[in-house]
Amino acid sequence: MRHFSEKKEQVTCAVRFGSQLQIGFMLFSAKGPLPDTISDFWRMIIQEHCSIIVMLCNLVEHGREKCSAYYPTDVKKPFNVGNTTITLTKQTTSTYGNIMSDWTVQDKSWKDRQLKIRHIQCTSWEDQTAPSDLLPVVEVLHEMAKNPVGHPIVIHCSAGVGRTCTLLGIQLLLERTKKGKDATGVSVMRYLRNRRYGAIQKGIQFVFLHRVVIELLCQAGIKKTSDEKVVKFHEQYQRLLSKQRRIVFAAVESKIKSPPTAKPIPIKPAPEPEVLKTQMDDEDEKPTHSEKKLTAEDITKTIEERLLISMECTGGKEDLPEADFAEFL
Repeated sequence: MRHFSEKKEQVTCAVRFGSQLQIGFMLFSAKGPLPDTISDFWRMIIQEHCSIIVMLCNLVEHGREKCSAYYPTDVKKPFNVGNTTITLTKQTTSTYGNIMSDWTVQDKSWKDRQLKIRHIQCTSWEDQTAPSDLLPVVEVLHEMAKNPVGHPIVIHCSAGVGRTCTLLGIQLLLERTKKGKDATGVSVMRYLRNRRYGAIQKGIQFVFLHRVVIELLCQAGIKKTSDEKVVKFHEQYQRLLSKQRRIVFAAVESKIKSPPTAKPIPIKPAPEPEVLKTQMDDEDEKPTHSEKKLTAEDITKTIEERLLISMECTGGKEDLPEADFAEFL
């Protein structure tokens, strides 16, 4: 992990992905900038000489802010952060709905030097799930492949855990597969989670990782779209995606219609301090301690909570075959 804040606050990035890749540059995962971390975010971009920023979220999703505006949206209005000025020079929307922007970055401490950045925003990938159309994500990966050697790419969504690490996992698994090395989706996820807690947040994102890799291998001629296993996988994936998206959007709609109401916290008088007797107080009595006896229900609940935490850390069962991806949901 690297910190790019003088106070070591929110902007932290997982690095060392470059050693796993043939593409010649490192990939950074980051949280979406907040109002008090925008300057830290740009400090990272300038310090690492990044040339591409991939944004996998919208500023607002379902009425909730996911990321602060850290960039210019008008060619006539530069965006200023401290001594740094970011200017929009060109912006287009691709066939798949991705917003492609070209920026120039100028710092007052520089003389004749400018940093050119390509900003790619994928607007169709909802939080907590996978996109219904994978082609916008495939387009993002193709744009990433054009990155100049030696310049890192920064990828962020909102928390930098679900969508961001899924895209990182796609790139890692694809590279390992091309090298002919024995890599699995589980091993890639474990590698990412060892560096960023909770990476690849949802089961459907884990399945989507494989869906995109298969699509790219088919485009490269390594796999055939007519292959029986490929066709079957696509059908299973679509069923899982439809089911998962219904669950996610029903939960979101429920929160919008019935937002949680603040309840008053009852004020209770402070309990009287308990006096513990010791042998110094009374030679005939042993020390007593106030202990709560755990019931069978308490023990069961504790085991369930630890199991859930364990599954979050490992991605599920350690020996789970990748074909049984339904178990991840």
